[in-house]
Amino acid sequence: MNVQLWSRNVPLYETLAGSGRFNVSKFDGESVTGDTDVLVVDGKDVSYLDLKLVLQKRAEPIHCFYILTEAMLQQREEIEASLNLRLLPPFMTESQITDAIVLETHHDATAPDSKVHVFFGADSKVGTTMTVDSVGEYIARHSQARVLVVHLESPVQYMDDLLDGKGAGMDHLKFRLFNDILDSEEFKKAAYKGKYDNLFFVQGPSIISDLRYYQPRHVETIVRLAAADYDIILIDAGSNVERGLCIGALRSSPYRYAVTTQQAHVKDRFLRLADQIFLPMQIDRDTMQLIVNKHVPSNIRDKQIEEVYGAKILAEIPHLDFKGWQAEVETKTLLGQEPRYDAAVAAIAKTITERQEIPLEAESMGIRAKLGRWMR
Repeated sequence: MNVQLWSRNVPLYETLAGSGRFNVSKFDGESVTGDTDVLVVDGKDVSYLDLKLVLQKRAEPIHCFYILTEAMLQQREEIEASLNLRLLPPFMTESQITDAIVLETHHDATAPDSKVHVFFGADSKVGTTMTVDSVGEYIARHSQARVLVVHLESPVQYMDDLLDGKGAGMDHLKFRLFNDILDSEEFKKAAYKGKYDNLFFVQGPSIISDLRYYQPRHVETIVRLAAADYDIILIDAGSNVERGLCIGALRSSPYRYAVTTQQAHVKDRFLRLADQIFLPMQIDRDTMQLIVNKHVPSNIRDKQIEEVYGAKILAEIPHLDFKGWQAEVETKTLLGQEPRYDAAVAAIAKTITERQEIPLEAESMGIRAKLGRWMR
């Protein structure tokens, strides 16, 4: 398949050519050659009005992809109405752009399998980090899988004692990440072992001002290196969806879990994210699953929550009052504090391990769990 690329992005040219699916050539901006099957245009270099003039010169329709810039998101509907083409959102890496083009132009192509499962908060303080850490601990305890938990928004303060002064985490990686020289050995040094031999963590950036410099491609690098050594990768993407790390995480896998609560302001923020971020960035809400954290009995039914959020509920994690604070003080997760909590975490873990085709050992029923069942 012949592709012409109208862009100064050399890595994109190399990635398209390296896919083995296309014969790639540079477009000179004059006229599309007759044997061209696909035209790929970068909005950073070409305005959509200039593209429109070029397409009007061609008598036959052509499969055209136009990569939007962040500033063009406000014009997205106008561009779609004036041009018959496929818009690609900003912040996609060269590999993601290539994969999107391959999937749309080749009927035999399928999306690659992913070991990555992304958790993000509908708002701050909804308990995303504790949920991810609990799920990671549960999977490691009940399987032979090597589990990596990556925190992208900030360090997990209640796990500082486990670091033992190693300084592990994103701060250790950033120099090599920013200069595209990070390798697997250096990445391994950034991960520290949890309470099980098959459970590892990477701490988030500790310097707030650094967050502006992280880009989606940095997450892609982390995922690529981690996939070689770990069976399951759980990403705590935080709640700042507009940041490069969070966007990169959401684009790194089709397995996305939105952690929310029953609070109205959390719901309102999620709907703003859906309208202002997810829709223009082509991140489908209906592929997400909801984890309703800090759940308390109410007259709001699950079906009503699912209709509002546009996503299915995977689990409801009960509210444990002040036990969460105590767990942080004791540098541990909430597993073992309440049978209902453990059951909700187990449901999430089961979904993840089934997707990865990893056996999950059945949990033996301890005395405390049995008492919990009898007293309900």
